[in-house]
Amino acid sequence: MSQYTRIVLAERPQSEIDSKTFRTEIVPFDLRPNAKQILVQTIYLSLDPTQRTWLNDTRGYMKPVQIGEVMRSGGIGVVIQAGSGSRFQRGDTVFGMLGWREYVVLDDNDPGLARIEVPPGVELIDFLGPLGITGLTAYFVGPGLLKPYVLR
Repeated sequence: MSQYTRIVLAERPQSEIDSKTFRTEIVPFDLRPNAKQILVQTIYLSLDPTQRTWLNDTRGYMKPVQIGEVMRSGGIGVVIQAGSGSRFQRGDTVFGMLGWREYVVLDDNDPGLARIEVPPGVELIDFLGPLGITGLTAYFVGPGLLKPYVLR
């Protein structure tokens, strides 16, 4: 492999996202994990409403994506190389902030990085929906947020 694809923020949208908002880049494949890192090949990316807020140049619960940076996104991937001291192994399926790119090097100590073990009756993609961050947020936070609005 000599190159890979990533999608970066080209300009901040003034209203709607359009063809000028993002730029596709083909870059040299120079990704090498160190002892406590993993090289991950992206399988699935999550598209969540919060990503639109990350395009604005205002501080929120996460800093905005900067011009020229890879678009931030949760995703699922497979470890294709693990550093000698990594807690992960080649072939592990993981969830983390992969971003809009085919490959990424992630630190073992990244708090959002987790190994996924798919139980019977569940599809891998479910970890980006009902078994992922958005699904768990809806399950645990949603009822509390909706409570004042429930008709009795």
